[in-house]
Amino acid sequence: LLIAGGKDQVWPSESMAAAIGKAMGRRAEVLSFPAAGHGICGTGASPMREDGMDGAEDARANGTAFARTIAFLREKLGR
Repeated sequence: LLIAGGKDQVWPSESMAAAIGKAMGRRAEVLSFPAAGHGICGTGASPMREDGMDGAEDARANGTAFARTIAFLREKLGR
């Protein structure tokens, strides 16, 4: 499971996740959030942004990514 933000200012996570996903084929799932930054982590409950980026977009990405991560792990671990 690869999770990326299109407005990531730390590294080009969106293009790198796409390249990794393409190389891995069906073994990979890519979640891309074009309006989110680098801080996609957590549950999305409390976005904290000091760099002028849209915290609401990161919060939406966080919530979706968190839920998908839990589901992905359950699927792969059989729980």
